[in-house]
Amino acid sequence: MFALFTRPERDDLLSEYTRDRGAPRSSRSSLAQLEHGAATHIGRRPNNEDAYCAWPELRLYAVADGIGGYEGGEIASKIALDTLAEFIGHGCHDMDSRRSVDATGRLARSEELLVKGTRLAHEHIVARQVGELEMMGSTLAAVLVPDAAAIVCNVGDSRVYLLRDGQLKQLTRDHTLWTEILTRGVELPKEQRAIYANELTRALGIDGSAEPEITRVPIRSGDQFLLCTDGLYESLSEEQIINGLQTRPAQEACDQLVHQAYEQGAVDNMTALIVRVVYE
Repeated sequence: MFALFTRPERDDLLSEYTRDRGAPRSSRSSLAQLEHGAATHIGRRPNNEDAYCAWPELRLYAVADGIGGYEGGEIASKIALDTLAEFIGHGCHDMDSRRSVDATGRLARSEELLVKGTRLAHEHIVARQVGELEMMGSTLAAVLVPDAAAIVCNVGDSRVYLLRDGQLKQLTRDHTLWTEILTRGVELPKEQRAIYANELTRALGIDGSAEPEITRVPIRSGDQFLLCTDGLYESLSEEQIINGLQTRPAQEACDQLVHQAYEQGAVDNMTALIVRVVYE
């Protein structure tokens, strides 16, 4: 069972970072250096509705898992990522033109951009829901690293993990009926998980809420973030994910995780995107 950060744990991380490192730096030149790798596989599906993208110049990384059947899901995931990147690109350019924005303001503004960009992606998907595409939608998991912290955003059941000091933490909460049931303290037989875990309570393009959840995590040198779709994490154990993340370089780690998931019988599309903090 993967552990999730509770709110007190997140607060402790922030306090520890402030105590050990001092206030977040305002200089763009002192930003942590990042490296990344990414891989996706069709699995045993007729087409790949997963998508991923990495924009090092924006320090933005994201994965999306389309829903809605052949073609529709593939289109929705692409719309989600393209919309988010374009919106944040414009927002980052605007921030860079304002020399008075300090590190604290940059983090707050970056969170706002992620939320608004995700909402806009939802609107763009809904606008394209015509004819055969009327049921299309997408999950979204993204990490933006504007300064001394990573901002994590998710809608749906694609996940973001953090590997730190050999410990794997799930930073996102699955927006599924199964998670909602567990949150309310209701106990169900494990064999019923597949029924409820596949029922999304939030996603871009679907009726109901598409509101993203946002988490801010102070970063350390050596941190590794894994963004992945359900086809990957449902096929691998915690130990396998940790071992995979410890493979170097990042691209080889992604290739290994996806290959291992497929070899173990993964049916669904699977995607892995790793972001490593090289140094600060």
